[in-house]
Amino acid sequence: SIKTKQQEKKSVPSVMRTIFATLLIEENKKSIFLKKIIAPQYAEESTGFVSWVAGLLPSLSMWKKHLEENGNQPDEEDLDLIAIYNRYKKFLDENNFFDPAWETPPFESDGNRYCIFFPEILSDYSEYKEILERTEDIDVISMPENYLPPISNTEGLPDGYFFQNSRMELKNVALKIRQIHEENKIDWQDICISVPDMDSYGPYIDRELELYRIPHVMRFAKPLDSSGAGNFFSQAQECVNNKFSFDSIRNLLLNLELPWKDRESINQLIEFGKNNNCICSYPCNGKEIDVWQKSFETVPSENRAREFFESLKRHLTNMVNSKTFAELREEYFGFRSFAFNMEECSPSTDKIISRCISELAGLIDIENMYPKYSLPSPYSFFVKQLSSTKYLEQTD
Repeated sequence: SIKTKQQEKKSVPSVMRTIFATLLIEENKKSIFLKKIIAPQYAEESTGFVSWVAGLLPSLSMWKKHLEENGNQPDEEDLDLIAIYNRYKKFLDENNFFDPAWETPPFESDGNRYCIFFPEILSDYSEYKEILERTEDIDVISMPENYLPPISNTEGLPDGYFFQNSRMELKNVALKIRQIHEENKIDWQDICISVPDMDSYGPYIDRELELYRIPHVMRFAKPLDSSGAGNFFSQAQECVNNKFSFDSIRNLLLNLELPWKDRESINQLIEFGKNNNCICSYPCNGKEIDVWQKSFETVPSENRAREFFESLKRHLTNMVNSKTFAELREEYFGFRSFAFNMEECSPSTDKIISRCISELAGLIDIENMYPKYSLPSPYSFFVKQLSSTKYLEQTD
């Protein structure tokens, strides 16, 4: 019922917010204009602020409105936020975008009456509060402040179940599910448990349902890089950034979720690095010494391990240092042809890697549509996108 007025513009994609924040941080490195929210002395190392800045953008319009209504003199932090607001607004206008969070269109009644319970828990409620509360067709029911149910007796308590600990709660859930299945004849596939913290509760719920012989499927979306397959791109970056230290190479090559083609060469290389103390590269007399190459020169018999290392180093360096997302995809497939045997790839690994490449294809589309926004490190951007993208594998 709340329809945007910006029909001639496109809603800004979330990835474009991140691209804007990345370029803003890079601009601040070259010519510092943020004085408070990013301390000037740390501007060169401020890449970690990208996600935070991108998260600020939707709320800047509401913040600016309140700032102007209060009439307060802006302090240094306010001036930083105004600078970001002005740059983001220009970015939106130049690309014919609008940010949905910046819009406050009218409410058009469709004949229905709506009740919104406890709107304070909704992350964007403040943006629509004035519209919703002044509309006759909407009832907003808020939890009274300082509300405490009486505890001396049961009268007035909410109708619910109370447990001394989470183990008792989970046992009760399992028993209740069996009860409604057996007594109320509700099919298993019509029952769902919604869990707010699957990281903590998931294994315990799984165990409890198994104990009571309740057939179930766990559906839990995780970041793409949380699996060994999805973490490949991050591990490849670690190898290049750490100049192919022993630990970074070992972590990558012993990632057994990846379908390595030549495991014998991998084992030889790791054994060689361990026996010859190839811990890390080091500077000497103004030159960077590659500890692996230095060791191979002293042990010329290890030709197979040496050839594998040199190919691995070349492919990974080219991939991580790609100048564009399109080049990154090309380098990835070159690396895959060299290192992976996709015919022996497990279905799970294949799905996750395919999803990672699908995310990369989306970035290539953005890159082609908006070529003027070139990023300093497309590979780093891609790795961060994987860490923020949730993946839910399809199950039967």
